[in-house]
Amino acid sequence: MSGARTGPRVVALVPAWKAEAFVERTLAALAAQDCDGFAVVVSDDASPDGTASVCERFAAHDARFRVVRQARNLGWVGNTNALLAEGFAAGAEYLLFAFQDDLPEPDYVRRCVAALDADPGAVMAY
Repeated sequence: MSGARTGPRVVALVPAWKAEAFVERTLAALAAQDCDGFAVVVSDDASPDGTASVCERFAAHDARFRVVRQARNLGWVGNTNALLAEGFAAGAEYLLFAFQDDLPEPDYVRRCVAALDADPGAVMAY
C-alpha cells in the first residue's frame, strides 16, 4: 500500500450472527494478539439473541474493538461485504476475516503480517 496510512495497519473483520454463547472467547483471542497496529470490527447481523450486547460490552473495555449492528439481517454475504467496506474505510493495509467461532493463537496475526511483509508479491497469508 502506498501513501500514509490513516488507520490501523491490520483490521480483523468478525461477522457475527447468533453467537452469544461463544463469541466472547473469539473476541478474547483477538484481544490477545501481539501485533502492533491491530484493530477489530465486529458486525452483528441483527442477531435475535444477545450477540450484539456481548460484543458491545467487550468493545467498551478495549478501544481497538468496534461493533456495527446491522438494522436488518443481511445474510452471510451481505454482512461480510459490509465488513469489507468498514475495513477499507478504516485505511488498513491488511484485512483478515476472524470468524465468530475461531480462536487464533496470540501470534497468528503478527506471523501473517511478517509473511506478507517478507514477500511483496504475496497477496494472502494464513
